[in-house]
Amino acid sequence: MDSPLASSKDLPDEPFDTPAEKVQATHLAQLRAVVDRMTLTCSGFKRHDTRTLELSEGRVRIFSPGSSSSVKSCIDVGRDVHECSLHRGWGCGPKILLLSLSRPPPARRALLRGRAQEQKLYFFEFASEDVAADFHREIRALRPAGDSREPL
Repeated sequence: MDSPLASSKDLPDEPFDTPAEKVQATHLAQLRAVVDRMTLTCSGFKRHDTRTLELSEGRVRIFSPGSSSSVKSCIDVGRDVHECSLHRGWGCGPKILLLSLSRPPPARRALLRGRAQEQKLYFFEFASEDVAADFHREIRALRPAGDSREPL
């Protein structure tokens, strides 16, 4: 009796047969970078601290300052990211990523203010324009189709 399952000899050597499958697979990429968290001052951007930033499985993980293992915030891109854009740093190309998001506030603050969500604005400067562009592209790709929020 023949099995309905394909044997390994029937499978193509290349795991992706079409360009569409290749494009779809890139949205499952895992990206990780050490970035500078920036603050905005009246004279421009100022470095605040250094963080690890990770994008995987549809989530952005923002690590605690100076840590590559302690996650401070885990953000669902499709649900919580409201804006994502690239900006130029001093004398360089676009390598500052702006993320505007909503997230649950720390428990103590939530009790004091009675809010279910807080709005947070992050500016992250990457060492390279290419890595910043990779994060930006993947975050945009994770946005739900037909989303009524402002464009990323």
